[in-house]
Amino acid sequence: LDFLNDLDLIAKSKRIKRVSFYISSELEFGMAELSNLASQIEKIKTRGIETLGFASSGDIKSLYLLSHMHKKYSAPSGEFMVLLPAVESFFFGGLLKNLGVSVESFASGPYKSFAESFNRNTFSIPAKENLTMLIRSIKTQLLDSFYDNAKIESKVLKRPILTSEYLLEIGFLTGFLEEENFKENFCNKDYQETDKTGSNVEDD
Repeated sequence: LDFLNDLDLIAKSKRIKRVSFYISSELEFGMAELSNLASQIEKIKTRGIETLGFASSGDIKSLYLLSHMHKKYSAPSGEFMVLLPAVESFFFGGLLKNLGVSVESFASGPYKSFAESFNRNTFSIPAKENLTMLIRSIKTQLLDSFYDNAKIESKVLKRPILTSEYLLEIGFLTGFLEEENFKENFCNKDYQETDKTGSNVEDD
């Protein structure tokens, strides 16, 4: 909440011209939190403030935040694990039964499926339908966001690993930066980046 408040103050500032975001390779935010951050970043952009993001490596969450930046940077050797939302659940009903443990649960409706992990071996039909619809909705919103913000098509995100070189090749990344250089220079007016040939170029 403090971070969101800071971003809101930045959006209201008449002095700030550029904001740099260092994106950790292991984001602990959930998709709802990331969506809130992305909304604030878009608000900053509408005020004419330039946004730049750097991620040396990461996953779908790192790429999602990067996709909302005006300029996107990564390390030349960076790799991003792309795992779109999917239904992954564990069931312990059989194990607990074999151990002689009985589970007593109460549900107020067919879609209250929290206890199913402990008293079943598979999803009930209503729970499966509900979860499938939810995951499909989240995945659709995620893919739409990537396309709207960075023109990244869904087929690209079906690859299990996206390298920085590939992301630069398809135009997602603006250029390469070493992590140390980004941290040292994020307050400077100009960045030193490398183009597709590996040569240093000035960013105006």
